[in-house]
Amino acid sequence: MKLSIIFILLLQLLSVTINVAHSDTPPSDIYSASKSFDFLLLSYASYCPANEIAAWNCSRCISQVYPAITDIQVIYAVTTDTQAFVGVYNNQVDNHPILILSEKNKLVFVAFRGSMDIASWITNLKFLQTPYPKAKGAMVHIGFYQAWLSVQPQVEAALTSALKSCPTCTSIVVTGHSLGAAISTLCMADVIELFPNVPTELINFGSPRVGNSAFSNYFNSIQPNTWRVTNQKDLVPHVPPQVGIEFYEHVTNELWYFNSTINYEVCQSIGEDPYCSDSVNPLEYSIYDHLHYYGEDMTAEKIVIGIWGTALLTSPFWGMPVLLATCMMNDANQGKRMERAQLGCLVSLFSAPIVLSISLYKTYYNGYSHTFAFLPLLPLASYISLLFIGFSKKKQ
Repeated sequence: MKLSIIFILLLQLLSVTINVAHSDTPPSDIYSASKSFDFLLLSYASYCPANEIAAWNCSRCISQVYPAITDIQVIYAVTTDTQAFVGVYNNQVDNHPILILSEKNKLVFVAFRGSMDIASWITNLKFLQTPYPKAKGAMVHIGFYQAWLSVQPQVEAALTSALKSCPTCTSIVVTGHSLGAAISTLCMADVIELFPNVPTELINFGSPRVGNSAFSNYFNSIQPNTWRVTNQKDLVPHVPPQVGIEFYEHVTNELWYFNSTINYEVCQSIGEDPYCSDSVNPLEYSIYDHLHYYGEDMTAEKIVIGIWGTALLTSPFWGMPVLLATCMMNDANQGKRMERAQLGCLVSLFSAPIVLSISLYKTYYNGYSHTFAFLPLLPLASYISLLFIGFSKKKQ
């Protein structure tokens, strides 16, 4: 995997001086950080299990307290492992405690899920292209295009159904993160044709390059209302490299958060702005930045479950042999000190899964926090400390 990423970096180093300047129409929609943040969270919600999205009770949905997401339709293609969901977003709710869009209206949206294994996806990413039929000379990434085609009929049917159920909806927004961002670009190109009388907007996050300059020019000409958000030194917007087996170029319009979740640059209305994320030294590219748009950690809950869940839920099994060994090595001279250590070990050992359950419950319903993420360490640390006391020799 490291060799593959190094190969990507080498190709990118060769292409950093290539910047194709195309004059494109700037977006008519003014960038709204609060609106963009809303759609980032919807993009993150697309990573949840399909049944939880359909019931709108996934951890992201609950913890972020969306005011009114209705008419949810989950879409999945097993052949490409592509998932998306369509819904109606009623942002007219005034008592929303966290998220209120600046515009008071209803809209229909579709959010595409990214890869469930970012590192493996980047490593295994192939750069081969296939002809794009809507524009002469246009080529797009074959994997991204196949993923979109696998869900295209379902997405278009779901959008049609959502618009019929919401005659007061004023626009369609397409969004996605990572691989989902690439698919969202291809989706938008078709949505514009399918719904020519409905205002549309593309807001995506950490998108890789989708096609060549001919595709980029075509897309920019039909959809100026695009905000392609990039975060600091995120690696993914730099793949596939501009120069390699095939040539690639980003679509407009990049919005680059260059050193924080607050400071951003509205980049030139060209596909590759050398003063935005393209200015980042390839040796400093970061997967961490790819997973932390607006400071939101899309992997937090998985980390809590994956690390602490595996260790602590199995603690009665791996801990009991150690505890029995402690008991068998009991020194008569230890007396009550040893008994207290044994009792403390038992309490710590069996309280660990309880504390873990509390941590996961709080994470699920209230969102990620460092406090509850590291709470399970307390009984684990206590357990190890008491084992050390139990094995240690009493001073004579």
